[in-house]
Amino acid sequence: MARHKHPQGRGGRMPRLAYIMYSALKSGAMSAVQTGELCRSGLAGSHDLAILRRDGQMLTQRECPRLALLHSACQLGARVISVDLVLPSTQSFTADFRRAELAGVEGIFNGDQIPCLDAGDRAAAFVTAFAGEPCRLLIRDYARDRQTKWTHAEVKSSIACQDGWPFTIVSVESLRAVATAAGLKDVELLALIKRIRPTLVVDGIDAFEEDTWKRIRIKTVRGDWITLVVIKRRGRCELPNVNPTTGAVDWVQSSRLVKVLVERMERLLPEYPGNLGSHRIAALAIALGLQDPQARGTVALGAGIEVLDHW
Repeated sequence: MARHKHPQGRGGRMPRLAYIMYSALKSGAMSAVQTGELCRSGLAGSHDLAILRRDGQMLTQRECPRLALLHSACQLGARVISVDLVLPSTQSFTADFRRAELAGVEGIFNGDQIPCLDAGDRAAAFVTAFAGEPCRLLIRDYARDRQTKWTHAEVKSSIACQDGWPFTIVSVESLRAVATAAGLKDVELLALIKRIRPTLVVDGIDAFEEDTWKRIRIKTVRGDWITLVVIKRRGRCELPNVNPTTGAVDWVQSSRLVKVLVERMERLLPEYPGNLGSHRIAALAIALGLQDPQARGTVALGAGIEVLDHW
């Protein structure tokens, strides 16, 4: 039975935002930021860039683990789009584009056709040299919605280049519990966050308590609240295999980590909201979208979180 307005976390404290994670580039390096604007497509500016392979598919760390080292930023103005790509200590790409001069294209990811703009030949030369195969740099086209199979009755989202959901949330204690179970107690917390790749990390609750959340609200810097609805528990793909510090697949750490997450999902299957199917999948974090697709709000580290309903 759903419970209403139970804001307290561990020790009667209100849960709070501990990390906000940003990457303009799909599958690129994650950066911890102080503030972020929540909108219907996710964290504003995040996942607005993608690298397109010759076959039309978007490049991820599955095919190119070095993407974990490529930092990015994107400013989408009404007329001008600014893009920065930086590979530490080696090379960078910076450019301003006039939106009207960019050709419309589509990239494919998770079976979705994602409307984008092509960033041109100079950007293509940079990402081709980086990836070691012919590629183009794409910028999300805000004028056209991505048509996605990932839908939810209460969430009218228009996701960018994420896997399928605007936001993912995990708690500090969940991450620590998984690391301990995998024998990775000495792994730095931020490095683990970058490997798991959530949007928001919450502190002040017990391990896996976020799995019970159905609807929450987060306090914005203006003092009002923005409400998010949980879509599902988050299955994990192969990206946790990549060490975000080295940009290489780390089989020793990742095999332990993924084993723990797969075993956890198998225990959760009978209680899983919605039909997951019988395939083996790793689980950590929850996927969410805005309750009101027109809402926007900037949140900062330390922002309070109220749990409005539980599963």
